[in-house]
Amino acid sequence: MKLLGLSDIHGNVEAVRKLRERARNEFDAVVVAGDIGGKAATEIMGILATFACPVMYVFGNWDRQLPYDSDFGSVCHHLHLRSVACGGWAFAGFSGIRASWGMNPIATALLQEVKGKHVAASPDNADYLSDLRKASEEAGRLNRRKLAAVVKGSPAGPSRTIVVTHDRLFRIESDLPDVPIHLFGHRHGFKMTTYKGTKFVNVSALDDFVTVRPSNKAGCGLDDLRNVNAGSYTIIEIDGDRVDARPIQFEPQLDGWAVVPDQKLSGVPWLREGELPK
Repeated sequence: MKLLGLSDIHGNVEAVRKLRERARNEFDAVVVAGDIGGKAATEIMGILATFACPVMYVFGNWDRQLPYDSDFGSVCHHLHLRSVACGGWAFAGFSGIRASWGMNPIATALLQEVKGKHVAASPDNADYLSDLRKASEEAGRLNRRKLAAVVKGSPAGPSRTIVVTHDRLFRIESDLPDVPIHLFGHRHGFKMTTYKGTKFVNVSALDDFVTVRPSNKAGCGLDDLRNVNAGSYTIIEIDGDRVDARPIQFEPQLDGWAVVPDQKLSGVPWLREGELPK
């Protein structure tokens, strides 16, 4: 089983186009661990759907306005509290995180209940805010409990089910003890660890950048600076009990440009292909 894992796209369509240009049709599935990017989600998922394999996805905090019944095409599968079979394995997960549940049905019902309970539902009402926090925590527990039931009933069995959520789940040995792989994002940096038999893989952020300046110019103003995409994605290969995961970072051509160390300026223009310093 060979997977293309990505997360935290944040609506960066250009980064997805670059990914598609460099990646071949060699994957059994594309897995998107949330933060697809709101209004750009349809275009992004359309590009990912051109891979000759299923696209598995969950929503993150950036996807708060996306309905859970959004249709991105027949090869795209929303994993929210369901199991989807692929290549002798199954994928299951849930969408949303405590930072922003978006349209998560469980969270929506709990939060609506809190709002109905308080006449003064405002940021100045301490009791209201406390109940909101409790409802959000309960939403996390209930989504997790329902996910555990989905995994337990997965046709492939828990030991061949890959769990996908936007943020990392902790202490999953208590309710998801046999799950071998947990893919997630949100934390913006590749990392793979093993704990009590489960491989935890942060598939990194596709939407990341560095700020560059003209390399031959001593004094640079804001008008001289550009941003270049430097995001990453992850290739995951599964062979029996062996799981290998390696991040692949975009390597932009920087002829005439130098990276500004320890500084990222989100407001400057993006560097166009082949653009030279003035």
